[in-house]
Amino acid sequence: MAPGILPTGLHFSLYTIVDMEFFDKKPDIIRAIVSQPDILLFTTMHGIAKIVDRYGDALRCRLALIEDGCYKIYQPKVAREAIKRTYQQNTAMCFHPQRPDICFSTDIRQGIFDAGTVVYWALQILAWLGFNTILVSGLDMTNFNQPRFYETQQEKLPSYLATKVDTLVMPSFAHAAQVLQQRQIRVINFSPESAVPDTIFEKVAFNEYFKSE
Repeated sequence: MAPGILPTGLHFSLYTIVDMEFFDKKPDIIRAIVSQPDILLFTTMHGIAKIVDRYGDALRCRLALIEDGCYKIYQPKVAREAIKRTYQQNTAMCFHPQRPDICFSTDIRQGIFDAGTVVYWALQILAWLGFNTILVSGLDMTNFNQPRFYETQQEKLPSYLATKVDTLVMPSFAHAAQVLQQRQIRVINFSPESAVPDTIFEKVAFNEYFKSE
């Protein structure tokens, strides 16, 4: 597989993998990622354990340990209804004003919060890394029965997003948009047909964005 790893024609230097099933079902992609010395991969302790166990001979990339704030290693699980009670004294954690189960971390060293999609993890990571513009491609939030851009119909992994879009994903994205806007971080959604409205993330066509830039 080419240095860009995924068939996009672009080269990525940062990756985030938090779905442990991905490690089990996509070994070719995992091996291609971890074998690149110029890549920084963000994953959990369980992900790191899988990499070392299965791909230790190929490991050349840098690994960055991240943790779900509700599932930290060697600590009790934090139930969703207890998130605010657990973290409300932590100034790095920004809670949704009406949903105490939705939180955005501005310091990933203290934990990251899940919202059913790796995009929410990535937003927290990229904001903490200091990016002031975040470009998002493939954020359709529709056609969950279709293969992802790096899959075929035969090798497609199941998606569980459909049941979470309205109840968790959209409210979390709306909250993230507010937090990021307050920090002067711009998020651009390159998917014109995305179910995520432009009241949350600004929609701009890929070609138009780079033409204006």
